[in-house]
Amino acid sequence: MKSTDLPTMSDIEEINAGLPQDAPAPASIHETFEVSRFLLQESRKLELKLVRVQRVDTLLADIVTGFRRLLGCSEVELLLHDPIGRLKGMVSDWSSIYGMVKFTADSTEVVSLYSEMPGIHSIDGHLADAYGVLEAQAEKYNVYMLPLIESGVTVGSLHCADPKARLLDAAANLEVLHGLLEMIPWYLARAIDSQLSSELMLLDPVTHLTNRVGLERELERELGRTRRSNRPVSAVAITIFGLEDMSNLSQRHIKEGLLRKVAAILVGTLRTTDVLGRIADNAFGVIVSEAPPDRVADIASRSQKELDGAMLDNDLGGMVELKASASYVVWAPDPAPASLPDGLAHRLFEAVLTAANSASDPDAPVIRVDAENITGKP
Repeated sequence: MKSTDLPTMSDIEEINAGLPQDAPAPASIHETFEVSRFLLQESRKLELKLVRVQRVDTLLADIVTGFRRLLGCSEVELLLHDPIGRLKGMVSDWSSIYGMVKFTADSTEVVSLYSEMPGIHSIDGHLADAYGVLEAQAEKYNVYMLPLIESGVTVGSLHCADPKARLLDAAANLEVLHGLLEMIPWYLARAIDSQLSSELMLLDPVTHLTNRVGLERELERELGRTRRSNRPVSAVAITIFGLEDMSNLSQRHIKEGLLRKVAAILVGTLRTTDVLGRIADNAFGVIVSEAPPDRVADIASRSQKELDGAMLDNDLGGMVELKASASYVVWAPDPAPASLPDGLAHRLFEAVLTAANSASDPDAPVIRVDAENITGKP
């Protein structure tokens, strides 16, 4: 979303303060209760996953899939109050959340789903249909309504259809879930700040290469040139395996040193016209301009072979063996070019990164991603 697309102050509703929460009653020091061990463990795993996310669209996808797994729901929907379209404007990848995450500028659409003291409760499928909740679900299951509370008011609503194992029948389980829900607005605010910061800084602080945002911007420029010159442009992803267990506080400096060595190796495998950057924690991206598909495959393969099986000194007297997987996509302009699809650069890199990350055998040949399959919803 461009700054010129944002509504003016006169277009924004007078913000409804929302509703106070129906929080659990304070407990005495002697109180105990029985809680689902599964819910306790899985909610903790979801919390640890969400606290690490640094992009809004990734966080929203993880919330939806996380609650579906946590509660065994057939369908999950997330409704968020977004008065000036800020959240929606920060989403560049809709592929994992389309139809499951909704934004509304009208706060009454959120607060009208709850009573004066909103808490976790269920409604039958027909009432959910009347409320416009989970309209896409094929069967009229009961829907549990889970309010998202920030600073004591309702700012969103999570809708879970037909949760399994009766996890929401016990008051103790609801209290555990309530604690998780309270953290979601905080995780979202943190992801917003992290994404805005990364978009201002285009340099990866570890390798001093361009970061994901900078590389996507460069690819956007190349895509524009491609339309004018009618020549292809390609995106390559190279994922490094063997560093996954070096992310704690004690080993992070070792991992960063190894990543710098990997970056130096990659620079030596590329042409001077290729653009290298770091696109994920353990992955690098390359923009290859004006090269036929077989040439791109050679470039990706050469980079993969240089890293696959490489033994790197960890500077502590030990050696680390690397495995590498690579994938690429070639974008050829249409003979009669129209405007480029929204978010195309992001989708190209996301597609090759997903392919490289999911390689079951890093020793396998490089993976070619079909550009025609890279679609998304605006």
